[in-house]
Amino acid sequence: MTKLIRFLACLILIFFVTGCSKDKTDSLKIGAILPLAGPAAQMGQEMQRGQLLAKEYWNNNRDTYKIPKVELLIEDSKSSPKDALSSYMKLRAQDVKIFTANLSSVCLALLPKVDEDNILLFADAAHPAITQKPNPKVFRNSSTSELEAQEISKSLLKKDIKKISVLYINDEYGIAFLKELHRILESKTTIIDIAFDANTSDYRPLALKAQQVKPDTVIIVGIGKSIGMLIQTLRTQGFKGDIYANIGYLLTGGREAAGNARRGVYFTKMRVPVTEAGKWAEKEYEKRFGKQIPAEALLEFNSISLIVLASVDTKMIALEISHNMRNTVIKLFGEDRLNAKGDILPDMEVLIDDGN
Repeated sequence: MTKLIRFLACLILIFFVTGCSKDKTDSLKIGAILPLAGPAAQMGQEMQRGQLLAKEYWNNNRDTYKIPKVELLIEDSKSSPKDALSSYMKLRAQDVKIFTANLSSVCLALLPKVDEDNILLFADAAHPAITQKPNPKVFRNSSTSELEAQEISKSLLKKDIKKISVLYINDEYGIAFLKELHRILESKTTIIDIAFDANTSDYRPLALKAQQVKPDTVIIVGIGKSIGMLIQTLRTQGFKGDIYANIGYLLTGGREAAGNARRGVYFTKMRVPVTEAGKWAEKEYEKRFGKQIPAEALLEFNSISLIVLASVDTKMIALEISHNMRNTVIKLFGEDRLNAKGDILPDMEVLIDDGN
């Protein structure tokens, strides 16, 4: 009888251990470091919606696609590299090895952790240095500052522009945007650079300085309400020329802050590819939030989807998932969407705001 009890106890122990191991293997932990507070909060909150929709979709379709259970652990970077690193350490303490992050300054701060901690990072931000040195465990599903500058330059080259004033935020993103703009345009027009700080509150001196050289066009490169406040101030001071704004105008609340001054403003926008799963996300988003899904939400829906599908038939190890990523991207988006550096680049366009 004693031997039988011992035998049954061993069976129970083996079942418990293997059962726990299976649950662990079948679970895909993704840590999302999003700017839910700070100047990029509007964008971060939309990205969170997109990621949560992705988690819901793939968990509801596990049996169909033979995919692991998705665990999404979201932390707030507060639009700050320092807070992002704190969030990263909190997620690492929970054994998270696969991450998504946004904002150039945040992603650049996290890059050293990729090889140091052997993680996979979807760095969905615009700075060119993020993938300048290709790393098989780093991907970017986002537009870049270079792409934005190129699209705006194409639009300007169609016009007879003599002078351009550029009001740019003095951070990694703004500087990279400005560098590409100069590369394309400085031999064809005069460019006046005016830097501003993210904490600027009085926009009048900046707007006056931008107009001193009597520019044909003013380009604003920033984040959050600063873009809209600069547009408002320029128009209030009587500037009649064209105003161009970077993607932060649409994604981070710049358009709302511009108020009635937004009519006629040129801005960049991403055209994010829509997969079959993405069509579900479009319908669900509109049903729940009463509006069309914005590009940043769909972008992050796609990022989580790529990670999930690339994790099939792996042990949830970062390098294994990264090895599957190219075929996954090609299957979802086509042969030319992923470049050798790890960039999954959406198409870009320049639109003009109708003020509605």
